[in-house]
Amino acid sequence: MSYCRFCGTEINYTRTANEKWMPYDVTGQPHFCNKGKDKKNNGLTVCKKCGKPVFTMNKKKIDYTSLKEHECSKAAITRYQKYLKRSK
Repeated sequence: MSYCRFCGTEINYTRTANEKWMPYDVTGQPHFCNKGKDKKNNGLTVCKKCGKPVFTMNKKKIDYTSLKEHECSKAAITRYQKYLKRSK
């Protein structure tokens, strides 16, 4: 367990399908902190429907964890909506 060096949030790391390390916060959601001074834009964003990390390539959304074209599943959308309601 470690802490984000910019915002101080407690985070864990997991390995994705493309052998990269991705930070997750204690709720299990990906942690994308942009509070640092350098604010490097790495192209990763969170899908507004399901909350999964995605990036854009050739005008298509690609899922960061599987490197396949991103498709929102109904279960992921429902889970993300519940998470947003709880976080309010």
